[in-house]
Amino acid sequence: MDGPHTPAHRSSRAGFTLVELVVVLAIAAILVTGVVPAMAELVNRNRQASHVNHVVASLHLARTEAITRGDDTVLCPSLDDRTCADTFRWDRGWLVFADLDRDAARDPGEPLLRVVQGLRGTRIFTSTGRRRITFRSSGARGGMGSSGGSNATFTFCRSESAQESAAVVLSNVGRARTVRPAPAPHGRKCSATTTGY
Repeated sequence: MDGPHTPAHRSSRAGFTLVELVVVLAIAAILVTGVVPAMAELVNRNRQASHVNHVVASLHLARTEAITRGDDTVLCPSLDDRTCADTFRWDRGWLVFADLDRDAARDPGEPLLRVVQGLRGTRIFTSTGRRRITFRSSGARGGMGSSGGSNATFTFCRSESAQESAAVVLSNVGRARTVRPAPAPHGRKCSATTTGY
């Protein structure tokens, strides 16, 4: 029988011992070192896929609008969301507009069909000579900056990488397709680009 000074219930011990705490911290450290880089890579891949999709969607829109309107449409890099920039770099944003006078420059009266603002974490550039992408009413690529018999290529580079991570190839008939980057040394070196603003 319990005496007046004997507790009726023994409470279970609360808290961790030093050994248990060290074990928990060690497991947490192992998980963090394995999971955090994998999560960062997943975020980077999703961001990259999103940027590729933005470019492909803009190309499809421009081609469709050219066919529907019966007028040229143009994609061009832009630094101010209103006018075309004279650069091969596209990661600070671009425009899609109806080019009614076929001069590959957006004039005040020409309809602005889409504005894409700058994309973080990726550098995007086009192949040499492709500061503008023009679609004719037939849906084919043409106009300024289009060399016959030559595809236009958008190359995507992660900001932290020296190697291309994706590419979109646009054929002369106006069809876009994504391609895997070529392994080094055949892949384009992102650090070797000299095009800038």
